[in-house]
Amino acid sequence: MNRFKALLAASLVATAASGCGGASSALLSEEATVKGKVVLDRKPLTEGKILFTPDAAGSPREAVIAKDGTYVATTLTGFNTIKIDGAPVAKNPKLGNYVFSFDVQAGENSFDLVMDSKGPW
Repeated sequence: MNRFKALLAASLVATAASGCGGASSALLSEEATVKGKVVLDRKPLTEGKILFTPDAAGSPREAVIAKDGTYVATTLTGFNTIKIDGAPVAKNPKLGNYVFSFDVQAGENSFDLVMDSKGPW
């Protein structure tokens, strides 16, 4: 009987660890690349930074906006909340109200951030 209980407990632990659809996304999160362009009022944003905050876990990842408005970020796979930070927000605090969400897939991703200074507000 004790052997049966031990076998049952081991089986339950293995099942719980794998979950219904496989291991949890938080355990399987891996880094991926996101590239894109940041546009404000139909013109490339030429300064600042972008913060990617993975929903799965971890601290925000930062990408610098280049002079041509492009960026390259490394973040975790899964849904990420994305915000603009730095000089553009200091000049126009309402830009801090833009919040984007993107489902980052393994490998290389493309995501452009398009904003209007008149805002979504």
